[in-house]
This record gives sequence, C-alpha cells and structure tokens, in this order.
Amino acid sequence: MTNQEKRALINSFDDWRQTIDFGDGLFSPGREKETFLKPLRWGLTPELFNKKSVLDIGAWDGFLSFEAEKNGASKVVALDIKAGKGFKIAKKILNSKVEFIRKDIIETKPEDIGVFDVVLFCGVLYHMKFPFFSLHRVSNLTKLGGTLILETHAIGGSIKIEEKYVKNFPKNDSFYETYCYMLFYPNDELARDQTNWVGLSVEAIASMLENVGFEVNKIILSQEPDRYTFHATKIKDEIYFKDTDIKLDD
Repeated sequence: MTNQEKRALINSFDDWRQTIDFGDGLFSPGREKETFLKPLRWGLTPELFNKKSVLDIGAWDGFLSFEAEKNGASKVVALDIKAGKGFKIAKKILNSKVEFIRKDIIETKPEDIGVFDVVLFCGVLYHMKFPFFSLHRVSNLTKLGGTLILETHAIGGSIKIEEKYVKNFPKNDSFYETYCYMLFYPNDELARDQTNWVGLSVEAIASMLENVGFEVNKIILSQEPDRYTFHATKIKDEIYFKDTDIKLDD
C-alpha cells in the first residue's frame, strides 16, 4: 500500500480517538495526542505480550491491540461496543491479524471468546453501570496465572471532590486513601462526559480485584492525579454469576 493510499484511508475517518503510528510519518489524528506514552505510563513492557494471548477490552481504534501484536502476542482480540471503523482502517494499513469483536464486556463469557493470558481493561471501569459485575466478567476471561492490566479513573487522597458528593464523609484526607467507597456521577460530573458513571476509591478497586480472584502486584499513579494502573495476577478461579443474578435490560 502506498503512502498516498494510506493517507486517503486515514482521512476517510474523522473520529479517531487514538493516535496510531502507521510509519513513514503517517499518524491517525486522534483526540488523545499522547497515546504512544500509555505503555510507558502504565508499566507495559514487550515481555508482557510476547507469545501470549491478549484480550483488549475497550479497544477503541486498537492502539493497545496492535502494540500487543507488534510485541509478539500469539493471538489478540479487540473487544468494544463501538462499530470500530477506525480499527478496521488501522488493521488494513498495518496488515494486522488482530480480531475485532463488537460486544459489551458485561455480556461476554469464556464460551463466547475463550480465556486469555493477558487482559487489558483500560479506560473502561468508570464507564460501567455495574463495575463490580464487570470485574467478574474480566476475571472469567483471564486464565489462571494470567495477568490483568486495569487502568482507570480512581479516587485517591490527592483528589479534590465536590463538597456535595462527600458531605457525609469524614473531614480527613486519610479517609480517601484507606477506605472502600464509590462515588456516583449521575450526569456529567466527571470530565463533562455523561458516559462516566462511577469513581471508585483505589482501595475499593484493589479489594474488588481480590474478591474476584486476583492478587494485586502493583498500583501505579499513571497520569493525572486521578488515573491509576493496577497490575494483577489471577490466582484463583472465579465463580460465574448466574444469568438470573443481574438484568441488563434498560
């Protein structure tokens, strides 16, 4: 494919989220200008992906999926509820073998797509109406002994929260560092985005991960004061929720 053909494909899509390097000075014009810094900020190394099966949940245009493939992953599946036009363009330009599946993580089970050595769950948790249940799904898709990388908005001691959301909390900064709690964003309180629903404390996320079968190995303050990356290992099998345990109908 010539550079001119690549450029035409890139320009045929006007809603790129991620900035992807296609070589020869060609990039997707993503809204996230520093996409390429994510692996470094989140502690992702090439060794994490080499000869591993990888599931990228909330893949968007596929940046992390293609990075995993580039770093030697044996199989990569990109999962997202979006249509994936940017992904399709990027896959064609990169001549990639990454598989895209349009599906909600809440509705995804091992019998649908299998289980994986490495699961990436980045920038998704705070969009979930059922965050704890979503982590059960993530656990069920992770092989025993496998690795989970969870990057998310979270509430820590340095986060300043609007008074109306914490009026019943103790007036003590240490509370925010040591307690499990969740803030609910009913409108667009978080980043003026109505699809952002919850803010979990760092301790709550760690406790939830442990509850669904993971051992948390490392927590990185990865970007802004409210962005954390959790590195965890699946150490025990998680019990499935029965389909009757939760109703997903609107």
